[in-house]
Amino acid sequence: MALRVVAISAPHYQTGRIGERVLSSSDPVSLFNACRHAAAAAARRSGVWGESNWNGTRIERRRSMLLLHSLEADVAMFEAALDEVRPHLLLIGAMSLCLPGAIECARRAREMLGDRVAIVLGGWHASETIFRAPGSARVVHHAGSPVRLMAQGRLAEDTFDVVVSGEAAGLVTRLGELIGTAACESSAARAVRRGLHQTASVPGNWIAASVHQGVVREVVGSTSSSQDAPLPAPSALFGISTVFDVFDHNPTAHVFSDSGRGCIYDCTFCSEGMSAVGSRPQLDGAAERLYGQLATAATIVAEDHPVRKAAAFVEDSVFLGGSPRAIERFVTLARAHPPGVTFGCQFTIDQVLARRDLLIALVEVGLSYVFVGLETSEPLMIGGLSKNVRPQTAWLHRMEAVLAFLSSAGILCGVGVLFGLGEDQQSRLRLVSVLERWRTTYGSPCTVSFNWAVHHPLRGHDGGRNYRYLDWALPNTDWISAFEPFGEASALYPLAGRQHPRLSEVEELRGAIETLNRSNLDTAGAAVSRNH
Repeated sequence: MALRVVAISAPHYQTGRIGERVLSSSDPVSLFNACRHAAAAAARRSGVWGESNWNGTRIERRRSMLLLHSLEADVAMFEAALDEVRPHLLLIGAMSLCLPGAIECARRAREMLGDRVAIVLGGWHASETIFRAPGSARVVHHAGSPVRLMAQGRLAEDTFDVVVSGEAAGLVTRLGELIGTAACESSAARAVRRGLHQTASVPGNWIAASVHQGVVREVVGSTSSSQDAPLPAPSALFGISTVFDVFDHNPTAHVFSDSGRGCIYDCTFCSEGMSAVGSRPQLDGAAERLYGQLATAATIVAEDHPVRKAAAFVEDSVFLGGSPRAIERFVTLARAHPPGVTFGCQFTIDQVLARRDLLIALVEVGLSYVFVGLETSEPLMIGGLSKNVRPQTAWLHRMEAVLAFLSSAGILCGVGVLFGLGEDQQSRLRLVSVLERWRTTYGSPCTVSFNWAVHHPLRGHDGGRNYRYLDWALPNTDWISAFEPFGEASALYPLAGRQHPRLSEVEELRGAIETLNRSNLDTAGAAVSRNH
C-alpha cells in the first residue's frame, strides 16, 4: 500500500495567544530534523517512502507537517489534515508542556481513524523521560514517561502506539517501512507494535517503547550513529516559510551544524545542558556541515523566493559550541565561497566579550544578529549559572558591554530573559527597566524573549519533582492572559525549591513588558527562539 504520513508539533496551550510574540517561527524545526531521513528517502523515490505522500515537491511535503500553537485555534486545521490525508502514520513531536496537547491530538486521531493509524510520539519530552541509567544498559522511565503513564492506566494504552526517545531519524523511516510492507492495510497500529523488535538494527542513540496489556516493551538502538550518507538540509526537504523582521522579513532557514543537541554548559534548569542531553556537542566537521546548510538555504530561497534575499538562524545552543577553531574554520570556508546568506546565531555573554575578533570576522561573512541568554539580573541570586564564567565583573555590566560592542560592530542583538529562577518581583521589574534604558542608549536589544522557568524532566535531574505533565501548564484564561507576552510559561511546574508564580505579579510584569514593547525601535519585533 502507499504509505500516508502526517507529522505535527503538538500545541503548548489549550487556548489563547501566548507565545505568538516570541515563538514566531512558522516552521516546526525539531520535527523537520526528526523526519529528515524519511523525507530524504521519499525525495529519492526509495522504497516504501518513495511511494508515500511525501514523494512530491518540498512544498507538497511541507503541507502534511503542522506546527500547532494552541489546541483551540489549530485543532480544526489538524483534523482537516487527518481527514484529507487519512494517514497510516501520525508523528507527534512534543516538549513537556505540550504533552496534554499531544494526548488530545492522539485521542482525536484515534477517534477518527481507529487502529488504521499508528501514532508515534517523540521529541524533547520523550527523550527526557525515557533514558538509560548512567553507566548501565537499564532503561529508566521518569514519572512523566508517556509509556509509564500508559502502563499505570493514567493514559489509555492505545494513546500512543510507540514512544521514541533520543535521536532516531532512521527509526521514523523504519516504522514507515513496517507499515508499508505489512500484509494487512487495516491496522497500521498493529503492524508497528508487532514489528517494533525489527527496528533494533537502526543506528543511533534511541529507545522505542510500547505498552501491551500493562507490560512495557522496549527496543534500544544500536550504538553506532553512522549513516550511509549525510542527510540533506531541512530546507532542501521542507522548504522555508519563516520570516523574521531582524532579517528584513526575508525567508529565514533554521540551520544546524548537526553537532548534537547538547550545550557545552550545564545550567541546572536547561533542557540542552549536558546532564539533560547526556553528551557534549561533537564538533568534528561541524563547520563544514553548517556551511553546507547555509549554502543550501541560499539555493532554496533563490528557487522558491526568487525576488527575496536569503537569511538563516543557526540553531546550535551556542554557535559551533563557541569553539574558536570551529569558528575560524567556518570563516575560512565562507570567505573562500560566500554562501550569500545573512544569518544570526547564539552566543553567551562571556563568549561575545572573549571572541570579539571572531565576531567581527563573522560579520564579514554574513553575521547580522546575535541572541544572548541574559536570563536574570544576578546569577548568584538564583544559585549561579554554568555559563557565568567571568564572575569578577557584574553580570549586567558585562551584558551592557556586549550591547555596546555589538552596536559598534553593526550587529543586532536579542536577549532571552527567564523569570521564576528564585528572584523577587522587584528584581524582575528592575530588569525590565534596565532593558528599556539599554534600548534608549544603544538601540538594543532589538528583541526580548521573556519566559518563565519550567522544571523539565531532565532525565531525572529534576530535584525529585517527578511531575507527570498531564495537566495544561496554564490552567485557566486568567493565567493565559497574564502570560501572553511570554514564550514558555507555567503556573503548575516551577523549578525545584522555587515558588509557583503569583498571578498578581505576572499581571504586573505583563504591564511592564508591554511598556517595553512599545519602545520606538524600528528593529523591535519577534524574537528568534527554540521550537519543539
